[in-house]
Parts: sequence; C-alpha cells; structure tokens
Amino acid sequence: MDLSPEVDLFSCNKTLEKAFRKGDLTPRLYNAFSRMTLDLLEQDEVYNQWISTSHSALFLVSGRTKPESRDGHNTCSWLSNAGVNVAEKLRADGNFTLFYSCHPNLRADDFVPWQAPLSALMYQALTHRPEVLRYDNQRLRSLVDQWQKESCEQKKLSMMVQTLRKCLANATVGPQKPLYIVLDRADICDGSKALKRHFLKELVGLVSDNSLCVKVMLVVDSTLWEGLEDFFDDWKGEAKGRLLGKLGWNQREYAPHLPSPEWL
Repeated sequence: MDLSPEVDLFSCNKTLEKAFRKGDLTPRLYNAFSRMTLDLLEQDEVYNQWISTSHSALFLVSGRTKPESRDGHNTCSWLSNAGVNVAEKLRADGNFTLFYSCHPNLRADDFVPWQAPLSALMYQALTHRPEVLRYDNQRLRSLVDQWQKESCEQKKLSMMVQTLRKCLANATVGPQKPLYIVLDRADICDGSKALKRHFLKELVGLVSDNSLCVKVMLVVDSTLWEGLEDFFDDWKGEAKGRLLGKLGWNQREYAPHLPSPEWL
C-alpha cells in the first residue's frame, strides 16, 4: 500500500536530502552549516532523559534554520532530521511509533489544519489493532461527529486530542510498553498563538494521563511559532517532569576558512 508523504519516513528523508546545501563538499564556495543527525541528538541530555524515562513525557525541540543553508527556495527545517531519524530508530528497535510530518515537501506555501495530523495519528493507532473498530466503532464515530460540528476552534482541538487519546488507549499493547508519537513541523499547523498554546496544553494533559504510557516528540521551527519558550516556562513546573524541552536549538554557520566541527 502506498503511503502518503506525510507519514512516509522514506519520502521525508529523501526530501530533506534535497533540501540543504552540501557545503562541506565545496568548502571554498559555500559556508558550512550544522546538520542535525541522530548522533548529535543522542548526545543531548534532554533527549536522553525523554527516551529513557519510564513514564509518559512530551519532548519539545525547537530552533531556527539558516535560510542560506537551504538548496533553493524551500522552507524545510534543519531540525526535521531529528524527528525522522528518531522515528526510524524507534521502529527499527520494535517500538510502536506514530509519525506525521506537516512539511513533507520542499515547500509549504499553506498552513495545515490541525485535523490533518491528528486524524492521521488516530488512523495509525487504529490500524495497529483494527479489531477495535469492530467493537468500538460507534463510540469513536460519535466523538468524530461531535468535533466536526464544533465551531469553537479551541473546543474542537480539545475534542480531537481526546479522540486521539481514546485511539491510543485502544492501541496500547501493555502498561510497560510505551507508545511513541513523532510530530514534525507542528509550526505549519493553522491557527493563532493562543490556539497553538492550547494544543500544547492538551498534549501536556495527554502525557499526564497515568493510564497511558505515551511519549510525544514535537519538532518546531520557531520562526513560525511565537511564544513557545513562554509556554515551556509557564508549564514546566506544573507538568511535574512530563514536559521536557530543547528550545532555541538554532542552526549554526561556519566560514569556509574555519575548520568544521566533527558533527557537521
């Protein structure tokens, strides 16, 4: 079965390979720019805390991309490799991992409705245990009908996350086995600063549910997400270890005449 590019890790990888200049191949022509790799991510203390914790947690990764590092007029983020690489490794290690990229192509000229990633994550969860639809179809359909009719965007978003929670509960394979969600470029999702803040609040609620063990990684290009640091500061204490963040991880630039770091 062909996958849509938003959920296809191989396709997202190919897109990111095309997105950035290979500056280290022609150092006399281009400056070199830092590149996100799994090795670099695994050196980060916060990532290791998230991956090793025994309970649910939300891991926020944000930063800015140097426009000059891009090959052509694309809008990709240098941090997207983090999400794709983590999802690949988790699946290779046998972990049930849901993945969605809001920026699967080289350019994103329009914002994405929140329904797109959340519906795709619900679908992935349900296909893990399709028998759920046989006995819980009516209740899930009722939840979907409710949020499709809701006109208040914040209430609709809350309902969608609640429906996702139900799908995750049905897909859970056991209390000791975590379920992973990697959502790349959530900054492309449509809505005001207040709506994006509300979404983060809902995710904190999701990982605070002790009946689930779900680890969420959210990758954001902070150019399009104002106030992320404020939210993190406001909620870190209240989340009681369920909210982790590597914020302000901006891409760096190195002049051609300077030695490149080993991790370029």
